[in-house]
Amino acid sequence: MIVQGKTPKTLAEDFSKAFGTKEYEAYRLLQTESAFMMEQGTLAAYKEDGVDKYQFLATLDTRTSDICRDTDGEIFEVSKAVTGVNYPPLHVFCRSTTVPYYEDSTGGTRAARDPETGKTVKVPGDLSYKDWYKQYIESNPEAVLAEKKWKNRYADRKQFEEYKAVLGADAPKSFDSFQNLKYNDIEKWKELQAAYKIQNIRNRIRSDSQSKIIYIGQQNKHIVGTNEYKQYAQQFANIKQFGPSRLEISNCRYSC
Repeated sequence: MIVQGKTPKTLAEDFSKAFGTKEYEAYRLLQTESAFMMEQGTLAAYKEDGVDKYQFLATLDTRTSDICRDTDGEIFEVSKAVTGVNYPPLHVFCRSTTVPYYEDSTGGTRAARDPETGKTVKVPGDLSYKDWYKQYIESNPEAVLAEKKWKNRYADRKQFEEYKAVLGADAPKSFDSFQNLKYNDIEKWKELQAAYKIQNIRNRIRSDSQSKIIYIGQQNKHIVGTNEYKQYAQQFANIKQFGPSRLEISNCRYSC
């Protein structure tokens, strides 16, 4: 891969076919292994050049893992470098790297991702990840939101697919619009949750997965017209939430 000058993304399709695995899994392996080989080359160079210590450098953007954020800026002895512990890669898709550390080294710059433009910018070399985050992210609501959307992307994607399956055309049209609604418009998000819950119940009732037996007395708080329903509905109204689920019974005959 490195000899051919090809990227992991370019090779992932061929690799997945050759080994009978998913393309994403192939890409993940190739990306992580290429990072491992490059960092091992750097470590070998440290030893050859007589470098005694190195400094761990994480990527300064909101997609950096918690372990790399915490390790950023720390100094370790080259002789005690252990991949996955104090030397990159620390995990799959790790983007962290290292630089030689000298006691008298000062100044310089390091690269960071501008949270607004997404472009690479230069910041002071001694700026740690924690300080960068505090200075550029915590004070920027849009950057904080972008980080939340990124961290929750897998769970949100699963939830989005579930909502689409149940609500159909009434679900948000795209994953991006789903996340924007979820994190930016609390009232519409509550309405969407309620619609999903109600439609889910309807679907179960229409199928054989939901029991259609009504237990009078036990389910009074869901039966329209009963005192229990009125009291239960008022509880939802007091906290300004949609609900409760309800049953409307007509021409019903039962024995007490």
